[in-house]
Amino acid sequence: MKRLVSKVVAAGATIVGSSIAFASTVAAQRYTYDYTYDATEAAAGGVIASMGILFYCCILCIPLLVLFGFAYWVYKDATKYKVENPALWGLLTFCTGIVGLLIYFLAIRPEAVKKLEGGSKPDNAS
Repeated sequence: MKRLVSKVVAAGATIVGSSIAFASTVAAQRYTYDYTYDATEAAAGGVIASMGILFYCCILCIPLLVLFGFAYWVYKDATKYKVENPALWGLLTFCTGIVGLLIYFLAIRPEAVKKLEGGSKPDNAS
């Protein structure tokens, strides 16, 4: 009995495998491929690739550079006016963007300037 079951399973697997092979052969014969290649297609591919790189730069790189610039600017300014934790303010500006920049320049910096007016000059002032 076990031998009969194994023969039936093997026959079924063979039939299924043959059917899949036949179906894939028939499906492959329906398509024709054109392997010709010309300069117009190459130029179009280059333009599309360039647009992808440009899109990547505009969407990701430029805003990141702006955020790094804001963070560096706030860090240097906070160091100049002796604000507590200038690195923290730079990181906060990087993470929150224009909101952190506005908080620093509208709330924190005026207080630091007032403190220095009564005391010493900023670090790099002459």
